[in-house]
Amino acid sequence: MGKSRDSFVASALAAATLTLLSAGAITACSTKVSDESLRWLAAGDAQRRMARNPNAILILDSRSRDEFEAGHIPGARQMDLADVDPEEPDPSLKRYATIVVYGQDPGSVSAKTLAKKLLSAGLKGTQLLEGGFAAWKEQGLPVEVGAAAGNGGGVNP
Repeated sequence: MGKSRDSFVASALAAATLTLLSAGAITACSTKVSDESLRWLAAGDAQRRMARNPNAILILDSRSRDEFEAGHIPGARQMDLADVDPEEPDPSLKRYATIVVYGQDPGSVSAKTLAKKLLSAGLKGTQLLEGGFAAWKEQGLPVEVGAAAGNGGGVNP
């Protein structure tokens, strides 16, 4: 009798767990973000926002340190994918209303992946720069060369 009761309890618990999972009551800690979740910002719009309120926008360059130092958007910070923990994001990132991520071009896997990690971390103001750094330069917008000034946190200067 004990075995059948234990089996019944185990089955009931399994059924209850499946019901909660299917109803969405139990979820994973991090949110899955797809390409459809990504939002794009045109280079000119990004530049205008930076000029209007530079403290409300953070520009993140997902390219390598060498690419960053060879030329980047003024005020941008270089950030590696490994610097973002979706479970415990850098608290300094939360102060920005908008975070714009860019790579070399519109197909940049590193930029899309970094943007998705930031969105998964709850940073809902994250957007991708339309066309990447290539589009920024093609539009004749300003470019800075060398390392940027330090800003602390997990965001590389």
